[in-house]
Amino acid sequence: MTVSSSRHDDAIALELMIHIDTDDAVFVSADGHRSRAVWLPKTACDFEEAIVYGRAQIIVVQAWIARKRGLV
Repeated sequence: MTVSSSRHDDAIALELMIHIDTDDAVFVSADGHRSRAVWLPKTACDFEEAIVYGRAQIIVVQAWIARKRGLV
């Protein structure tokens, strides 16, 4: 689904499992399996709520990076 984002012109909302994060990036997977998780730079994401590990959350991601990382 394409959505509008205050920071990103071409963005999509994805429900992703958050495994871990750093100051600059978040390690997520579409299916909850850590072995298939990928890093997303936080600058390419908008978070609907505070990051909670081990829980699926809606993240608005720049579409190009979601495609490049295999999330769509």
